[in-house]
Amino acid sequence: MPIDPTGIIPIGVVLMISSLVKRRRKRLRSKVVGPTNECPPFPWLSPQVDDAIQKGIEAEMCTLGELSSNVARAVYPETPDGREIDWPRVDPWILPPTEANAIHCLWDRIKIRVNAHLAVLEDTLCPDPGPGVKPSDVIGPWISPVPQVGRWYKIQSGDDLPAIARDLFNLNRGNPLIAHIIRCITASSWNLEYYGTPWDPDNKLFPFYTSVETSDGRMVISHAFMPRHEDAIAAMFEGRLPARTITPDGRGGSGTWGTIWIPDMTITKGGDLLCPSGEWGDGTSKSEPPPQALEVLEAA
Repeated sequence: MPIDPTGIIPIGVVLMISSLVKRRRKRLRSKVVGPTNECPPFPWLSPQVDDAIQKGIEAEMCTLGELSSNVARAVYPETPDGREIDWPRVDPWILPPTEANAIHCLWDRIKIRVNAHLAVLEDTLCPDPGPGVKPSDVIGPWISPVPQVGRWYKIQSGDDLPAIARDLFNLNRGNPLIAHIIRCITASSWNLEYYGTPWDPDNKLFPFYTSVETSDGRMVISHAFMPRHEDAIAAMFEGRLPARTITPDGRGGSGTWGTIWIPDMTITKGGDLLCPSGEWGDGTSKSEPPPQALEVLEAA
């Protein structure tokens, strides 16, 4: 076909490319494999999930966060008893614990499936989104509605550090690892920055093992468990770091519960706690949030 000196692509070429792309998309669908197990009480609706992924890709949703959120809203808009689910940000404190765990399970299944599609597509149909990526697309996958290592977690009414430590590794009360897990969480710079206050030896609710030594003395993050803070998740979804609302000695503040970073940690085969479990790609410690998430946030 002769080259058009005007630089305008002939309509025939456009239609041919469009046809090839559509056929390519149809072929890709059959090659993708992903999770099939369910998250009771939610059934795994594989055909509907794949269809929603396909529609999102055709609408040029090519980032994990955006596409996963769109699929979740389309296929699972509400709980089995009819309550709307706020994807990707779910408020688990309004849900029974088993249902919150099921939603977390479902969110992971959807992301795995979306990742499988995007891995097959590679760069063929999904261009680099560049600077147009929304903060929620980057932050969303790092937020968990239940305690999980390597994720932000918003405190719920009734939570405490020992319970969170037990839930992370299904430990029994009195397990000596609980104190080490609490110190690991407390020592995160994110948690100390927003919730750290001096340790009070007379406070029986927060004994010595809940504190860590810093350049400002022994500190605890007990104030994260009080509704006296800016909504950190809402701030991050707006693309900014949350503002600290309490004074260094723990006075003042109002709002909602704290959002703590739970460092990536693991229990070794020998039964010891490894905290942090390693480093991010840029060499920073996994005691802190991932650098790619922090990069999209501006100081308040």
